[in-house]
Amino acid sequence: MNVSRLNAGAVLADLSYSSFGGLDESAFLMSDIHWDAVECDHDMLKRHCEEAAERDAGIFIFGDLFDAMQGPKDPRAAKSALRASLEGKDAYFDEVVEQCAAWFGPYIPYLKVVGHGNHETVHIKHHGISLIERFVDKVNMAGGDALSMGYEGWVLFRFERVSDDSTGDRFTQKLYFNHGSGGTSAVTKGVTKVVRRAAYLPDADIVCSGHIHESWQMDMPRMRVTNQGRWFEDEQLHLQLAAYLNGRDPSGMSWPASMEFSPKPKGAWRLDFSTRNGAPVRHATRLR
Repeated sequence: MNVSRLNAGAVLADLSYSSFGGLDESAFLMSDIHWDAVECDHDMLKRHCEEAAERDAGIFIFGDLFDAMQGPKDPRAAKSALRASLEGKDAYFDEVVEQCAAWFGPYIPYLKVVGHGNHETVHIKHHGISLIERFVDKVNMAGGDALSMGYEGWVLFRFERVSDDSTGDRFTQKLYFNHGSGGTSAVTKGVTKVVRRAAYLPDADIVCSGHIHESWQMDMPRMRVTNQGRWFEDEQLHLQLAAYLNGRDPSGMSWPASMEFSPKPKGAWRLDFSTRNGAPVRHATRLR
């Protein structure tokens, strides 16, 4: 998968496929990894990155790669929340980026997009540093070709059918992402935002968000018409991306316990593209 920048807010993912072999490509969609948090499930993350490598698939991270709450004078800091590998490190932010980039070393060829979340933008606001830009610079110096993006943006998956002597049809699936905002309702789990997003994102085929640490899929059927007047129906796919954080611990003193939060799902989504009757189709699979 070759991903190139169109502008600051949009990238193009080129996926060519043979008329005979068909299309078999995947994109791993992640958010809220919180890599440096004590609660981050590194084993699950490693398992998903290994699968991406086996499939030769792109990894797209839509915000909160970092937790980054244990810096000096951060009111959220707690000794119990500091990973052992970061203890005693004066250059906390540098060390977080360095260790995270080293951990992703085997998966650098598959990192395609790394966006900002609220855990990164807060440090741009208060400290004038972008942990995402530093991370992307690190992995690209190690041979990667990852692209940094903002809090929201577009990924255009372009499919081109090729044969031995010619280039055939082109199809595009437009993915819009926004890291997300606000809290989540214990009852609706953020699903009510789907209708609002569908209203102001008519060009999106796929809509992704994170932040609230929930996981669900919803399809919004649409009635469409071509420039030639042909009617057809399709579905706008909405994916809520979970986090990679473990929840309560046996001490009974965890933050989710103090807020009386319900347990949260963990993992990511894998977006698979294949062909049906010669045209690309998509399918989303939840990764646990």
